[in-house]
Amino acid sequence: MKKKRASLFFLKRRFIKIQKKKDFRKKYLRIKNSSRLSQAQIQFSKRIKKSICKPLPEFSSFREKPEILINYINDLQLNINNRKEIYINMKNVKSISQGAIISILSIINQRNDNNLPIFGSIPKNNKVAKILESSGFYNSLKGNDVGYNQSPNIILNNRHSQVDPVLCDEIVQKAMQTICGVKKRNSKLYGLIMEMMANSINHGYPKGNNLLNLTFRSAWFIKKSWLLSISHQKEKVTFVFLDYGVGILETIKLKLGQKVLNSISPRNEKILLQVFNGKIGSRTGLPFRGKGLPKIYTSFQQNYISDLFVLTNNVILDYKNQNFYKLKSDFNGTLYIFEIDKTCL
Repeated sequence: MKKKRASLFFLKRRFIKIQKKKDFRKKYLRIKNSSRLSQAQIQFSKRIKKSICKPLPEFSSFREKPEILINYINDLQLNINNRKEIYINMKNVKSISQGAIISILSIINQRNDNNLPIFGSIPKNNKVAKILESSGFYNSLKGNDVGYNQSPNIILNNRHSQVDPVLCDEIVQKAMQTICGVKKRNSKLYGLIMEMMANSINHGYPKGNNLLNLTFRSAWFIKKSWLLSISHQKEKVTFVFLDYGVGILETIKLKLGQKVLNSISPRNEKILLQVFNGKIGSRTGLPFRGKGLPKIYTSFQQNYISDLFVLTNNVILDYKNQNFYKLKSDFNGTLYIFEIDKTCL
């Protein structure tokens, strides 16, 4: 009996000793990992201090707060050639649009192509963080060539200044699958996207001696002419197309001159409305040209798309809400937002 008690006593002591060792090991690993984490945080903080910090506006949308977002994009552009790292602080962002995402991505691409570092933070707001993740933004940041089949939402980045009919067809069929449940063609949507691609390449940039007047940004965009974001929702797909050129009004001004534009109308929004209505020819002057922008407007007018929002230079044309106005700030390039749903079929 005494032997049994003694053996139980020693077993208990041994068990306690082993448990203490395990607890100590856990505490040690916890402290070790936390010290590593704090070191990483210290290094990140030092990196931020040495960089140019650019906090992204809380509400980043060309529809809701266009002036604030355009000023932010323009401010980033001013530092495009700065050898210092740029830190995009997104921690306090409460809402972000696809247009904001691809505009920021265009600047990141410029920096990356010139081996100039840029980095950022993940938003505290879970909804915003999910929007960024599901948009394909992080994949684009890593420079991955993500296949279209890997995600319903994606950002396509054209690096070769060319129209891609095969890619366009795949985009359209994926969109139709989201809306109808079956992959199928839509010639009207296909033609619209192809027109935007072609417009970006053929009309987005001045020619000849006018190249001397280009900023670094515009010259870079000749090489990389557009970005396209596709966002799939329930029975609806939203497209955001960013044309990297100098903008519609600037393109027309280079061809016709400011005096001619002023004779048409002193108000830029009225000039742009006439362009989309087909009343002003395109910059090539060829008889079959100048139909691209009116085709885009016709797509909305005939309900092939359910929304059309255009931002170019200092003008916004919001066709869905019939709101056309001039901005104080100037946006370089042209941004289109359009949607397709069951009502368009």
